[in-house]
Amino acid sequence: MQSILFLSVMNGSAWGGSEEQWYRFAIWLADRNHSVGVAVMDWEEKSEKLNVLKKKGCKIYLIPGQGSGLFRMLRQKNVLNKIPFKKYELVYVNQGGWKDVAHGPFKHLYKKLPAYALSFHNYERNAKLDAGKVKILRAWIENSKVCIAATAEVFNILAQEYSIFVSNKEVSYSPPTFSVPASLTAYPPTGESLPWVFLALGALDTVRKAQDVLIRVLGRSEWKNRNWRLNIYGEGKDRKMLEDLVSELGLNEKVFLPGHTTDPKKFITDCHLLIQATRFDAMPISVIEAMALARPCLVTDVGDMSQWVKDDVNGFVVDKINEEELHKKMDHAWQVKTEWEMMGGKAFETFQSKYPSPYEEKFLGLLNNYYKKGK
Repeated sequence: MQSILFLSVMNGSAWGGSEEQWYRFAIWLADRNHSVGVAVMDWEEKSEKLNVLKKKGCKIYLIPGQGSGLFRMLRQKNVLNKIPFKKYELVYVNQGGWKDVAHGPFKHLYKKLPAYALSFHNYERNAKLDAGKVKILRAWIENSKVCIAATAEVFNILAQEYSIFVSNKEVSYSPPTFSVPASLTAYPPTGESLPWVFLALGALDTVRKAQDVLIRVLGRSEWKNRNWRLNIYGEGKDRKMLEDLVSELGLNEKVFLPGHTTDPKKFITDCHLLIQATRFDAMPISVIEAMALARPCLVTDVGDMSQWVKDDVNGFVVDKINEEELHKKMDHAWQVKTEWEMMGGKAFETFQSKYPSPYEEKFLGLLNNYYKKGK
């Protein structure tokens, strides 16, 4: 396979872990003289990444991402109709979620594609997808060469709730956005006068990411008297609500929302504990990156996170996300905070054992294996 087009249909935000997966792979392939095309939603925030791809020789196709309604969909269809999909041997279809292709201008696009791989990066239980959408999603899956998910939970839900049984399936995690260190990353200094730094990374979407629950926990009286700081990096629809909540709880000097970051390595390196206490997640890139940098994580038992993070071993796992349960787990973590550095070391060992290295070679091998089937 010498040519590939990456088609990202993600449009809820400008960038995410799912984008990072195909972006890094696209650069690697272009550096090895593969013919690479990239079709993405036209967001200004993507421009820096897209410029890198252009310099590598990738052909860029921009799909209108702004606006709403029928007019936007017609503009998107017009652009999609002009993309020479058949010029490429394989199309890698990136979904930020799990049913993106069942909506808008993408519903029947699979009919125009050559061989394609379909990726899934999130899931939702009890979504009650209507019969029409289920039919479209089933067609996309059945006509794909391979379906690649960030957690096996995606395939479980498709089978249990929609009777879609995927045979050509693989689980693959997103790679870190930086070069993986070969040894332990030094832990930040601690001391009575230094705050313990918590970090949360992800879209400001409380339905999925539950940042409001985390802030309410830290707004309790016992937490106000402890020496800590929380940095929440990301953008999204709930920014104003979260800012108001921080002010309401009097946490303006402890909780900060600096916005989107293009350098997660720096902020993970500076933190003592990554918190990914979310309602819906597959295997977030933030957890993988934190473990690569020897930082313990406090996570919810959703997706594949508890397969990587073991409670009281290399981090902390909360069974369900509500204020009381999260408070109990965070309070326990705080009582053993002097052990966090040691837990971070074990997190790094877990990363080394689970991360598929060399990542790009193995991912190309996976795609090639399925591409060759049935040729």
